[in-house]
Amino acid sequence: MILRGLMDQSLGGFACIRGYAPMGELARISHADLDYQRDLIKTHRETVIRFLKNRKNLFFPEVILSCLLSYDFSKARAVSGLQPLVDVLSGKGFKSNIDGMTVGVKRLPFKGTSDSRAETALQIATLNVPDELLATGQSPLFRIDGNHRLSAADTESQFKDIVTPYCVILFGDDLEDKRNSKTIFHNINSKSIPLTSEENLKIILDDEVLFPDDALKDESSFGWAYLLARKIKGSVEPAAVPALKGVLTDRRAALVDLFKLLLEKKAVTKSTSNLSEMQSCLTKVHEIYNNDPELKANHCVGLFHAFVYFCTTNSKDGRLTPFTHWVKGNHLTAMKATDASALIEIFERVQTAKARTVFVSMQFGPTTDFVFDTILKAVDSINKECRPRIKVRPLRIDKHNTGHSYTITDAILTAIEESGLLIADLSQGNKNVYHEVGYVMGLNRAKGLKQGNFILIARDRPEDKLDKRMGFNLKGISQIRFKESIDLEEQLVEQIRLYYELAPEKQ
Repeated sequence: MILRGLMDQSLGGFACIRGYAPMGELARISHADLDYQRDLIKTHRETVIRFLKNRKNLFFPEVILSCLLSYDFSKARAVSGLQPLVDVLSGKGFKSNIDGMTVGVKRLPFKGTSDSRAETALQIATLNVPDELLATGQSPLFRIDGNHRLSAADTESQFKDIVTPYCVILFGDDLEDKRNSKTIFHNINSKSIPLTSEENLKIILDDEVLFPDDALKDESSFGWAYLLARKIKGSVEPAAVPALKGVLTDRRAALVDLFKLLLEKKAVTKSTSNLSEMQSCLTKVHEIYNNDPELKANHCVGLFHAFVYFCTTNSKDGRLTPFTHWVKGNHLTAMKATDASALIEIFERVQTAKARTVFVSMQFGPTTDFVFDTILKAVDSINKECRPRIKVRPLRIDKHNTGHSYTITDAILTAIEESGLLIADLSQGNKNVYHEVGYVMGLNRAKGLKQGNFILIARDRPEDKLDKRMGFNLKGISQIRFKESIDLEEQLVEQIRLYYELAPEKQ
């Protein structure tokens, strides 16, 4: 394989060949030196692959490789006094007696002159890597910079024909090659000060002339997350949302990442029609932060993103308030850094577990304990027969012990909110039971949910005159009426199965 390009000496006096070649060819003749190259970063490699696939506005700086001009003077017919690098720079050329690689140099005078020996003449270098050498599986050139790009061409045939600029640095001995390659790698990765994401995004989002809305919507270059961030960023100016100052230090970057998350999770659509709802949501999250000094002082962008996610989906499942309680109750307001997706997943798992909890509302006592025992039997029967094995766990508030002082009413209401199903025994006409059923109904109405997350039960005996004692607002709601515990157990098993959409496990 042949590489041809201009040859000269760089700032540090390094001999370089600069030119253009297909990425596949550069990948075929080179490899990463694991002594100093970092492992491929999966997410970065995937980003490079997506960028290469689009091929729109595709541009990369040059790939930097190093090449050792090796020569063994102990071999027969070796040319004494040969100095590989010096000979190449003087225009004599070079041929290795180890791997067969050659470098030829030709001087071309500038237009208007005829002396090719003049110092101003262009030097065209031809680096020949023998196909016989490559056939043995050897890739003689080292990758100093551009490993992620070339690794994409290693595995994706569609990128092999993309022409990219390259620079091959020539070295005359092995020690020099290793030492200087590592030094150059270090300088490239540590000495330069790259633009931050915020600085990069300011160039794009704030220039509506060069980057109009239609250009931002184009997924091949940017995408809807950029456009939505542009449209909403005026609503989160520091003066408008001072309590979010800590998480919006890099406002544009935070918003672009936020909308990428929301779009990925389908919490928002690729449209500007719901921007007013998004502004209301940001205002609501700002109020949550403003009312909590620890949140207000928090700089964790991932936590902020999670709050916005649960706010945007709140009308569907009402999880913003439980998420807020969870964050505060578990002291996550002190969190310094987290991935929003991971935080969302953890909370959703917690919520799933809580949704499998049954809250039992009833008057407890010697004459009613059999009702509670029957509920336990029904739950146990379901767990033995059904898959998936939902861990429906009855919660009896008079047995509930948090390990610290608490208000009974608050503990009850919190337990009700965190439970997925309420079973209320109306047999005794207990006022607290009515209050707890009413609380669930009120929560449902506030969230716009159907009144379907509770099961009412009542022992139906003539002497109890149940219908006369029962509140009028509950008479029209379906109830399980029972005379004996066996009737109650059978009906509860059926109703709980229906609620959790469970089927008996197949044998």
